[in-house]
Amino acid sequence: MFVFCASAFEPTCDCACEDLDRDRLGQSTWYLLHEIAKHVPTTKESHFKNFMYSLSHLYPCETCRKHIGDYILENNIELNKQWLCDFHNDVNVRLGKASFDCSTL
Repeated sequence: MFVFCASAFEPTCDCACEDLDRDRLGQSTWYLLHEIAKHVPTTKESHFKNFMYSLSHLYPCETCRKHIGDYILENNIELNKQWLCDFHNDVNVRLGKASFDCSTL
């Protein structure tokens, strides 16, 4: 996410999120998600799945929420670093950005 809106997830944003600091929101969301994947045991995977479903309904940008929802419907949510890296890279590809280096995780 994550800069899901505008500068990182979508080149333009048709949602009512113009007053958001999109870069900060996105970077903070990615940081949170990667830290969850690194430190939360897989025994909590059901909670992580609920969290990701919640993001697909609550993320401040409508377009971004839809992309989160689409991604989690097409890719079974897993609480692990590789799943998160794949998700992050899906966003980067959509934005034309370089892939996130999963070896740093």
